[in-house]
Amino acid sequence: MRNIIQIKGKVASGGGKATGNFKNVKELIGERTGLPALEDGTLNVQMEKHFPITAVTGVITNDEYKREQECIKLRRCRVRKAGENKSVKAVIVRPSQHEDPDGRPTLWRRIELMSDQNLRQNLSLTDDDEVEIEVEKETVVDEDWWNA
Repeated sequence: MRNIIQIKGKVASGGGKATGNFKNVKELIGERTGLPALEDGTLNVQMEKHFPITAVTGVITNDEYKREQECIKLRRCRVRKAGENKSVKAVIVRPSQHEDPDGRPTLWRRIELMSDQNLRQNLSLTDDDEVEIEVEKETVVDEDWWNA
């Protein structure tokens, strides 16, 4: 039995703010997730339903992020274009300002993915393409899955 949860969504355009917002913590995100040399920006995915992000991989604290009362939750994942076999390592990054007190996203059920690869180019993604995102169950660290 695999210890993986699969979630689905559609690629969406973002506001272009991620590159600047995450610039000062990009290296920390890479260190905490095992993805060195992260690409600038994020891939925005509109989820079919709410998906709470628990910080099983790590957190960038508000002191590190240099934003008052805002931290970033990190959760490693693998992403693929729906129906394809090829998947790419990525990390879900969710600023705490994008959640309600129960951990549900307030930003249109959207998640943002960072990777050491350009996900749009590497997976041939355009807006409205369906993607499948695999995440580990909350209590599991599956290095075989991550390194596949």
